[in-house]
Amino acid sequence: MSQAFFRLAFFLASLLLALPSVSQATAPAETATISKESIYNRSYRCGDGGAAFVFANGAFAAKVEHSPGVFVNIEARIMASALGAATPDGKPGAAVIYTYTAGGEGLYFVLTLVQPKASKAPELIDAACTELGDRVRVEALKLENGQIVVDMLVHGANDQACCPTEPRTMRFSLKGDMLVEN
Repeated sequence: MSQAFFRLAFFLASLLLALPSVSQATAPAETATISKESIYNRSYRCGDGGAAFVFANGAFAAKVEHSPGVFVNIEARIMASALGAATPDGKPGAAVIYTYTAGGEGLYFVLTLVQPKASKAPELIDAACTELGDRVRVEALKLENGQIVVDMLVHGANDQACCPTEPRTMRFSLKGDMLVEN
């Protein structure tokens, strides 16, 4: 079978394995301006000069010219989100995990914290982001005590790229404009 078929099958399997969820159980009243719709229909950019993904209903796809005459299909999908108190002082936000691939074998996971813009409550801004890894498996995402908590499977020493097996819980806090692992 063709390599393109396997890439597509892997991408679709990854979508099924990730647990998209929106947790609002601990969300303060201020998060009323942050909705699932606003999270799944906005632009995300991670890092200086990084590509902006403009999501519609949680998905993005584009054909981009990588070099003269060479085009690459880029796909991205929001995999999980959680609403709540995003900082220890209770400022509202949404933790969002999206994946992206540029047609190769990699499926990269990105964690982004979005918050309401102070001057325009309905508008959201990217407060910070960090890469979680290539072909990891997200089990759960939540905001807890002002931290972002990600339960995931990562690659152990003997794992193949497709199949992470090592459980890991990662906790992140917003420090300035960065997500710092605690």
